[in-house]
Amino acid sequence: METKGLMQIPARRGKEEVEKVKEVEPPQIDDDVNWFDLLKLWIRENLINDVVNSKNGVIMESKAWYASKTLWVNLITLAWTFVGPMVGIPTLDPATLAIVLGVVNIVLRAVTKQPVSFS
Repeated sequence: METKGLMQIPARRGKEEVEKVKEVEPPQIDDDVNWFDLLKLWIRENLINDVVNSKNGVIMESKAWYASKTLWVNLITLAWTFVGPMVGIPTLDPATLAIVLGVVNIVLRAVTKQPVSFS
């Protein structure tokens, strides 16, 4: 049986011989897990692979700067903060803006898979 990511793919056989893949139960998370432990788990699962790959010389394919959602969100926020009051667009207070932008950047970092190239 060969594997593809977390999915097991049965070897090619006749239609009547195909095995059904058993469902795997997701890991149980205790109710008393704190945010710090979850953050450590996320770092271990997501960022360690990036560090190991870079040390082993694995080169990731980069994308152009204009394809970066994180860059666009931050540029729009910057323009909204400085130009918005001049043209009458309502703005958020700085504390609320910092919280919202922080959460948005964390989400965008979690879904980012490629580095950005400015060349």
